[in-house]
Amino acid sequence: MSSFEDEGNNTHRRCGAQKEKYGSRRTWSVKEEHVFVNVLKSLIISEWKCDNGFRNGYQMQSEGHMLHVFPNSDIKAEQHINSKIHVRKKQYATLVSKISKSSFVWDNAKSMITVERTVFGTNTLR
Repeated sequence: MSSFEDEGNNTHRRCGAQKEKYGSRRTWSVKEEHVFVNVLKSLIISEWKCDNGFRNGYQMQSEGHMLHVFPNSDIKAEQHINSKIHVRKKQYATLVSKISKSSFVWDNAKSMITVERTVFGTNTLR
């Protein structure tokens, strides 16, 4: 596996002045995503998480762990880790919303739970 596959890269999605103002979009590799999830898990175990979220400084701790595993990486707490968590929270909210719109039904004949959900305006049974 090449180092390009191990570590994400920056891809410029904006032009001219916008690129300079906002910077570049960072693409995370699968390995970086996996390591990041494990870093968050280890922070939870080491009591960086409290009842209402992570304590201040957890992003810097995450950056340090990521740089330890990927020494040549350009991952920064404020830009990349904050953005990754923001995106994951939105994805989680969307998933919860979709699950809450599904209806779970017990099928006595099959002795199993079936899920009826709406997909593109039509009801389907799974």
